Amino acid sequence: MTTAHRPRPRALIVAVVVALGLLAPPIGPAGAAAEFTVQGSIEMVASWGHEPGTEVELIGPGGDVLDSEPADEQGASLFERVVPGDGYRVRAGGETSDPVAVIDPDVHPDQSIYEGVEIGSGYGYIPTRDGTLLSANVAFPDSGTWGPGPWPTVVIYSGYDPSNPAGLPVEALLYLFRGYAVVGVNMRGSGCSGGVFDVFNVAQQVDGYDTVEAIARQPWVKGNQVGMVGLSYSGITQLYTAATQPPSLAAITPLSVIREPWLQQWPGGVYNGGFTRQWLAERDNQSSAGGTSWVQKRLDGGDETCESHQELREQNIDFEAFGKSLVQRPDLADVRDLSKLVSNIEVPVFLSGAWQDEQTGPQFTDMLVNFTASEDANFTLFNGRHPDGYTPEVLSRWFEFLQFYLVEQVPNLDDGLRAASPTVFGDFFGTPDLEFAEDRFDQYLPDQYDAALAAYQAEPAVRVIFERGVGGVTGSPIGLYETTYDTWPPTDVEEVSFHLGGDGTLSTAPPSGEGVDRFLNDPESAEVDFFGEAGYQLLVPTWDFDWRNWSEGDAASYVTEPFTESVVLGGG
Repeated sequence: MTTAHRPRPRALIVAVVVALGLLAPPIGPAGAAAEFTVQGSIEMVASWGHEPGTEVELIGPGGDVLDSEPADEQGASLFERVVPGDGYRVRAGGETSDPVAVIDPDVHPDQSIYEGVEIGSGYGYIPTRDGTLLSANVAFPDSGTWGPGPWPTVVIYSGYDPSNPAGLPVEALLYLFRGYAVVGVNMRGSGCSGGVFDVFNVAQQVDGYDTVEAIARQPWVKGNQVGMVGLSYSGITQLYTAATQPPSLAAITPLSVIREPWLQQWPGGVYNGGFTRQWLAERDNQSSAGGTSWVQKRLDGGDETCESHQELREQNIDFEAFGKSLVQRPDLADVRDLSKLVSNIEVPVFLSGAWQDEQTGPQFTDMLVNFTASEDANFTLFNGRHPDGYTPEVLSRWFEFLQFYLVEQVPNLDDGLRAASPTVFGDFFGTPDLEFAEDRFDQYLPDQYDAALAAYQAEPAVRVIFERGVGGVTGSPIGLYETTYDTWPPTDVEEVSFHLGGDGTLSTAPPSGEGVDRFLNDPESAEVDFFGEAGYQLLVPTWDFDWRNWSEGDAASYVTEPFTESVVLGGG
């Protein structure tokens, strides 16, 4: 086998897995014929225990020096984008390590490695294939209501704080109230998890695979199959995880997702200095040593595992600056491009999103046609905002989906939860009259599951909700009407081009000549944000938009002739 070292920016990860030898047995053998330690990882070779500044060399299976670099201030060195295979060594200070194996992310380990993992209720750690430990928090449903288990189990996987031992994310209550066990897992390099944080990199993707497989083998998991749930960050990670095809993954329910990270930073070739920049800066801050209050509390309480993981946090890249430097899309972005990865997803999918999503944008719709391998891909699309995946119009169908594919029961919402929904949704979204839709499969109760599933699968795959925000109370996430399609985009869509014309006209007819329109640009207007003096608020019925009527000569505007019939337009 031919091997080579393919260098990539050191900023991505430095000194990852420095603590691995202290955490869990690696899959690749660690070098022992030297005083320093060597670890084969996922397309990487790491070594530590050097004197800072010592020149460290990566030796290939054939004996050639593939790369070299000085050990960092912690005495660690990392060689990235190494071709997977056996026989790599590290040489430093006149000593050479025993050979180690570099892990291929596309070749998953033998399933037996997950058999010995024990995960119980409460806070703990889940080992991954390269030895990294991920912090996790497990909550069981009320056994008095739902029995002693095993229970249907869902995973929330993100870089926020899903493993916070003080409590799972608020959304977890949805699942616990339905009798599901919930596992919140922090991604590598976030919270108290080990490793270095690199947004949506390959290591985080296969960590999702390992997490699913380790959890599925627990005795409290019904059917030894798990689902994944969540909106935004914990929705996006579901797509990356499912693309690695964990055999114990039953279904995913990603809400409010992106298409690819680079496009989020440079939509239309213009750097996103709004939400994306702020989000990346916040990730950098929270993934630093003790970057969140709950992590600091774990450190103060003597969590030695969490403490050892913080030693690597200073190696995280400056995400905001790094993203801004990528003016041209690099080929390496392909490994994080979900529009390329979702074709690998084979499990059933329930995905929803809004075209006006103020955080993640509408680009996710471009990749829906690429879910070609999924057994059953369902899409709910609407005009609306980022949190609207948690509205009852969406959650009613979300509940159906999980009951079919995870619980394997005919969907039927209990009276207690239905009665409480107006208050819960009203408090959450600040609008009244929000409640779950009526059950759609009652005719199949109590035990005609196969017939109900067949009816569900016969329905059109795409549901589009129109005119949210004008039904009932202004701003409420309730649509005026909806329609369905078998595919997205619909097969009967007509492509129309509009052209700029003279005198502010917009027409489907190409202009007959050339012309120039001029307007005066106000540079200071770029400092005026979208939301007015109140600033951005996630959960309010309406925003105080700072609309402006520009004076003559200060703006360019183009308008069509009045339409003579109703037309639905999409795209840009």
